[in-house]
Amino acid sequence: MVGGMYPNVENICRKCESGLLLVREIQLKSANISDNLSVSDLTLTHHEFSPTKNMKLDSVEINEIIRNDSRGGNKILTSFHNRISTIVVIVQLMDEIANKDRVLNISSLIEQFNSTSNEIREHLKSVEEKLGVKRGEKLSDGYPEYNESNPGPMRIAHRNIIGTDGEHILIKRGIIQQMGLVEVISTTEFLLTEKADRFINLPCLKSELLQLQDPQLISLHPKLPNYFKEDTSVEILSILFDIMPDERYWATHILEIIAEASQFSENGWNSNHYAYNEATNCADGQCHSRWSTHDGQTLFEKYKERAIRQRKRSVETHAADRLEKFINGSLGGLLSRMKELGMIIPIRIGNTKNFKITPLGEEVLLKFQQKEMIA
Repeated sequence: MVGGMYPNVENICRKCESGLLLVREIQLKSANISDNLSVSDLTLTHHEFSPTKNMKLDSVEINEIIRNDSRGGNKILTSFHNRISTIVVIVQLMDEIANKDRVLNISSLIEQFNSTSNEIREHLKSVEEKLGVKRGEKLSDGYPEYNESNPGPMRIAHRNIIGTDGEHILIKRGIIQQMGLVEVISTTEFLLTEKADRFINLPCLKSELLQLQDPQLISLHPKLPNYFKEDTSVEILSILFDIMPDERYWATHILEIIAEASQFSENGWNSNHYAYNEATNCADGQCHSRWSTHDGQTLFEKYKERAIRQRKRSVETHAADRLEKFINGSLGGLLSRMKELGMIIPIRIGNTKNFKITPLGEEVLLKFQQKEMIA
């Protein structure tokens, strides 16, 4: 637009959420605004959808994708583990009911966890209701309700945290098994390992949560309570990161992005396009090892093979979409855990929820960045 004001337009298409606004040139003829406004001749060609979604402007190719050179592999927590305190509560419960040889029965654990989860959930719901905390920021959502008429949420927790169908232990299932916090010694018995000791030696999270009455809000729009003492949050992360180094690299990578965005904008980081960027990198043959299977195959290739078997019309598009959903789930779980521990806060921008780093998050980021430098 020659001689006119810079247009107030969004840089992302609301419909597809992936468009690119490119300002090619701003021409200023004089301080006075011309009575006759003219539109500069601009030729923009947008190619049909492909996993790369490149654009061309006057034969100059523009790639909007950001390459990810962060460290780490695929041994990270999944979207099923969107609260970390639930894992700690379960491990501490196991220590309470284990015998002197540190062995416990799965039926006793299930009974105790069902009761404890209900108790914590109901207490947190009452606290959150008084504060006006909405869904997405509620820690109570991380503690499933034991309800015989709707057993689904509790069964999901049993399978994905403990690794049980309710009667027997499912070998190599459940995050406490995958983290090495327990050993399976029979179809119905666990043995607590030394790795579990650091979680066990933390302050009793069950007691801390049940004693929570009027926590400080660390975010107002939307409201997010400060659920844990800072020392407890930092120690939980330290233990988790020592047991799962890939989770440390994943978390610090995202914290770095949020910290950088927080420096330049009071609105923080918009996470909505991260998964698309990562999936596009994979489609372009630049897949981060984080998005791979345990045998080294990229998830993009895995989803392509599945699309071929299912005779999908567009194999690569289907694989890219499926991978984007998977990455979004993993990112959502990580962001929820970081909110839970007070590392980041949500910022509501219309229908979008952005994220800003907190002073505690900056402290944690610096701590683990220094550890990486020493290593």
